[in-house]
Amino acid sequence: MTTSHTERIHCLFRTWLFSLFFILSQTTMAQPGWQDLTARYYYAITDKDGKEISFNQNKQYTITINSVSYQAPHIPNDSLPTLIDRQNFAFDDYIRINDLSLRLARKDRLDGSVSIKIAYKKDTMYLNQPTGKGTLCFNTLNGQKSSPVPDRRLQFIPGHYYFPKWTSAAFDNIPQVSGSVRIVNARQANFLIPKALSDALFTPDNNAIVTPDLELEAETLVLRHFTDGYFSVAQESEKTKVDISFAPYKSLWGFKVLHATKDPNQYIGLMQYTLDTLNLSLTKYVFATFDKKENAIRHWYPKNDLNLFYCEALYVDSFTQRLYQVLAVREQLNAPCTVGHDEACPYNRTVLLS
Repeated sequence: MTTSHTERIHCLFRTWLFSLFFILSQTTMAQPGWQDLTARYYYAITDKDGKEISFNQNKQYTITINSVSYQAPHIPNDSLPTLIDRQNFAFDDYIRINDLSLRLARKDRLDGSVSIKIAYKKDTMYLNQPTGKGTLCFNTLNGQKSSPVPDRRLQFIPGHYYFPKWTSAAFDNIPQVSGSVRIVNARQANFLIPKALSDALFTPDNNAIVTPDLELEAETLVLRHFTDGYFSVAQESEKTKVDISFAPYKSLWGFKVLHATKDPNQYIGLMQYTLDTLNLSLTKYVFATFDKKENAIRHWYPKNDLNLFYCEALYVDSFTQRLYQVLAVREQLNAPCTVGHDEACPYNRTVLLS
């Protein structure tokens, strides 16, 4: 039997909606702080019985990473330390596949790409995508470093793989079944794509350009593997209604974080706005509410001009459920004040409490 599932995509456009139930303050004009941008390739590869393969003890497997091949007993075991805030600005790539760990210097590769091939006899498994960002090492209770769990666990099944951005979210939410119930379309093979498409995505010619259309083609193919013969997906888009435009500031990313309220349809948070010119790049936040039922965003703003105010951090007290919002406001922006140079026209900051 074929069923139809309709998914509504709430497209939060460049301006967004917030309705004010609480008065809070917290936003920053500063650029984003330091982030660990290490590309992480953390895979666990198992045999058909679900047991992780020891590449350091099995000479039948060869792992090739960027044209360099490794075979037992010469499997790399590099240290993959946690990076420290603001002490690293040149990021390497961390590769951890079962008992293999390798740290690649990104500066040695102009395109920054990583190609991973795992060969067993005449079969080869191709993995070309990072599984996440950040070094993800943690301190245990006894003070020892713990190795992070793999981001992606796969059985050794040969072929060229493509994992859409929603892969982890989808597989983290597979329902548990028992008895004779089976989920027949949740198969690893659904992520296999043709070699020609994989080559176009991950090993393009010097003159070739990887376009969003190629990525969409690969994602659509993977999605069809899940749906064809099982169910159909109908998709519709609806523009989110917004109450005000702060042009020339634009909201490209929407909400920084959404917080739930007692009303299941109402959320609060900070909308991110940016202003980019040849000589200036600013980020500001504005408190707003999102109504899921109405698909609408309403802002709270003391001024119509975003050059005259912004919100700093929004604090939510989990014990009292009270909100604290830091608001920065100034009365005017006249010469010698200019946007982005605030010394001559400073902001007055106020903490607002719900």
